Amino acid sequence: MVLSLAPGARAAAAPGMPEAHGFSSARLKRLDAVVQEQIDQKHLAGAVVYVARDGHPVHFRAYGQQEIETGKAMPANVIFRIASMSKALTTTAIMMLYEEGKFRLHDPVSKYIPAFAKPQVAVAPPAGSPADVKFVLVPAKRPIQIRDLLTHTAGLTYGDGVAVEFYK
Repeated sequence: MVLSLAPGARAAAAPGMPEAHGFSSARLKRLDAVVQEQIDQKHLAGAVVYVARDGHPVHFRAYGQQEIETGKAMPANVIFRIASMSKALTTTAIMMLYEEGKFRLHDPVSKYIPAFAKPQVAVAPPAGSPADVKFVLVPAKRPIQIRDLLTHTAGLTYGDGVAVEFYK
């Protein structure tokens, strides 16, 4: 289970004085207590917390176990599979760029990735189509916008729907 993940976290990173970077040592100790409580209550086997600001580590600690069966302690440099958590991290980074005025949410994705210039949508074939025709491609009603990607409404799939065989 990942509690927190920061790109570039290194096992060798020596945390500095939290107050020098705008953090409270007392609050970081409370964070330690909350994580340890979750482990003690067996809601988590282990966790790694890394807190940094502007590339300066202020708190870096491993808790609990990596493997319950063997009792192996959680190493600070463990690599976690974060699956869909990458969506939240990416969205946060994108919204930071938005705050800096680098783009607008209604910008077409094709402005930045030309391959998205003429999106097509797979739909069921019209009535009377040959039996081997499982879908047809039609132009999308509008360009995919950045906001569509952030809200998962762009129509991009994991390979299901009428074109499932095509994806395979």
